[in-house]
Amino acid sequence: MAIKNTNGMCMINRYVHYIRPGTDLNGADLSNANLAGADLSKANLAGADLSFANLAETNFCRATLYGAILYGANLTGADFSGADLEEANLSGAILSGTIFKDAILDRESFLRAYKGKGNLVGALLNNNNGTFTQLTSQAKINAIYRVETEVRPLTY
Repeated sequence: MAIKNTNGMCMINRYVHYIRPGTDLNGADLSNANLAGADLSKANLAGADLSFANLAETNFCRATLYGAILYGANLTGADFSGADLEEANLSGAILSGTIFKDAILDRESFLRAYKGKGNLVGALLNNNNGTFTQLTSQAKINAIYRVETEVRPLTY
């Protein structure tokens, strides 16, 4: 299946019925695609470009999105439970009602998800020393956010 971006239009929409849980889309250009409601659970989306894609209500449970570009994507109500979002770019993404339970986030992904009002309760924050912090409550999330932004403010 070739996924090409021709004249600014993403061709993935023609092949959306081929996308199944566990699909390997490593490095794919899915920018501007409409994958709202798709089941991308367990998919390999490492390094994929999903910028400005409509991914509302999409299931990303246990998917690999390491280094994925989600810049400006509509992630309203998307479920990233158990997904790996380390080094993912969430800048400008719409994260209203997005679920990150048991998802792995690095500092930048955490800060952007927090600013975007994503539901981070239950997420795992990589401490970059081989350990993770479980975000067990909104109070803990707020405290970590305050500390992280005081140490090095988030830049856009």
